[in-house]
Amino acid sequence: MSLRPPWEIDRNIIVRAEEETDPSFGCPPEQRPIEKHIRFGVINLDKPPGPTSHEVVSWVKRILDLDRAGHGGTLDPKVTGVLPITLEEATKVVQALLESGKEYICIMKTHGEEREEKVVEVLKLFEGRIYQRPPIRASVKRRLRTRTIYRIEYLEGDGRNWLFKVACESGTYIRKLCVVGDTELILSNGEIIRIEDFANKFCNSIGSYNVYGDYRTLSFNKGHQVSNKILKVQKIPSPDLLVKIRTSSGAEIRLTKDHDVLVSTEEGPKWCCAGDLREGDLVFMPTKIDIEEETPYIVDLLDDDFLVDGEGVREECILGFIKKYGSIRNMERRLNIERKPFHNNSETYIKIKYIKAACDWDKIKDKINKLKTEKGRVVELNSKLINEEIMYLLGLIASDGSIIFEDWDIRPARLKFHNSEEGLIKKFVEIHENLFPSIPLYVKRMVNNVIEVDVSNPVLASIAHSLGIVSPSKNADFKPIFRLPKPLLKSFLKGYFDSDGSAQLYQYKNRCITNIDLYTINSIIAKRLYLLLKRVGINSRILKRKIYGSFKSPNEKYNVVRLRSPADKLVFIREIGSNHPKK
Repeated sequence: MSLRPPWEIDRNIIVRAEEETDPSFGCPPEQRPIEKHIRFGVINLDKPPGPTSHEVVSWVKRILDLDRAGHGGTLDPKVTGVLPITLEEATKVVQALLESGKEYICIMKTHGEEREEKVVEVLKLFEGRIYQRPPIRASVKRRLRTRTIYRIEYLEGDGRNWLFKVACESGTYIRKLCVVGDTELILSNGEIIRIEDFANKFCNSIGSYNVYGDYRTLSFNKGHQVSNKILKVQKIPSPDLLVKIRTSSGAEIRLTKDHDVLVSTEEGPKWCCAGDLREGDLVFMPTKIDIEEETPYIVDLLDDDFLVDGEGVREECILGFIKKYGSIRNMERRLNIERKPFHNNSETYIKIKYIKAACDWDKIKDKINKLKTEKGRVVELNSKLINEEIMYLLGLIASDGSIIFEDWDIRPARLKFHNSEEGLIKKFVEIHENLFPSIPLYVKRMVNNVIEVDVSNPVLASIAHSLGIVSPSKNADFKPIFRLPKPLLKSFLKGYFDSDGSAQLYQYKNRCITNIDLYTINSIIAKRLYLLLKRVGINSRILKRKIYGSFKSPNEKYNVVRLRSPADKLVFIREIGSNHPKK
């Protein structure tokens, strides 16, 4: 795509009348005295690298002893080139210059050797309308706006250094603000996704691309979290040097040097380039993360081969297949699905994937209240939605349990939970028997006073697996749990704390010390616990501690997620609490 810049548009001068001028009311331009040139003139100044455009204007004012001067468009300090400076009365027409476009001659250096045709192809991707937010060091307000790149003309290159000319609209910043691909993006629906994976949904090569669909992310605006629509993604090669920021809370992020970070100063909040940050600077972070919440159905967390049933489900499937294929026999031929479950008097349970093929899943799933395991055991659901009791059990399993995927099973089916506290074991058994009365548990004592609960429950195991609770724990990731409503998060955190957390109260140098901690070997799980606590308004920090004793991990360190302030501890006590008799 190639657009015509303003200076190339054909313009016609229309003459309405011609008259002789009177020399007594002025003089020809070539005969003007220097005083008139200074009063009504424009200087085309070749700006050197270093000073800002405003500094250059102030120097011109001082040298020529002027009251007023202005420039026709800001050039960055490192940029050289023509800077039009209007003098005295001419400043009244400077707006005309601001509306004109500009041309840059740029040199780009790539990380490695690149083919010339590939570079030319990629440069063309940046032509047209783009969305851009000015960088921190800018002369305008930092709000999102659109600008036009009229064309990018490739000139020459040597394999790593590339010379090209950019014709662009005024107000375009050539500088880019980026984060690295493994930076995680929190969407407003609670989905956590690597920014590279998000960008790859819309582009598979370097360039700028529109985002299709209603994707929103959480933004900071005037002290409030707001949900803003994502309009465009851009993928460009990374610079050689990045800035890695680690906060006292343990959070880490890698940014380009020009990326803006909100910093607390004596004058109030200010945006600061990541490259200018220093140890001890106070950066802003959200104390609470609010997202769009929705409680999932249990059947939404089961795999498509799970056998289910419910009042009216079979009849709805029969009607749906007849409407789509004319008859059940035709459905069997077309989809290669056995028709036995789709007779009116059949008692055979139906696979979820067949129900989805016949009906509107979102409308019919509310009717499903019975599940059948591979061993033929029927499980009747007391609650069709994920509830707080289920999440409490999952919190216990995530911290001190395991999910076993045996060779002969088509899905995870067996769960184990270990703990030395009898009260916690009794609580686990009580809740499980209430939720799944038809599924037996087996409790036995192990060495060192550890008690084991062993249960074959493919329903609970499948829910755990869908929510990122897997074994071994090094492969676990609680990202799906982050999207759940706050009451469910609190129950999960309570279970995790009861099994693998601690509450400490002790004296140190005449001071009373209190700690509420959660523990994990897995660094990813530590980050997720940190975010889950933020969801319920509790701030914490991630600490690394050396492992002592016989237990070993690959890096010989474990992670402590520690609550930060007395206020955070009070919120934890009131909102989350504990079922552990000693905690």
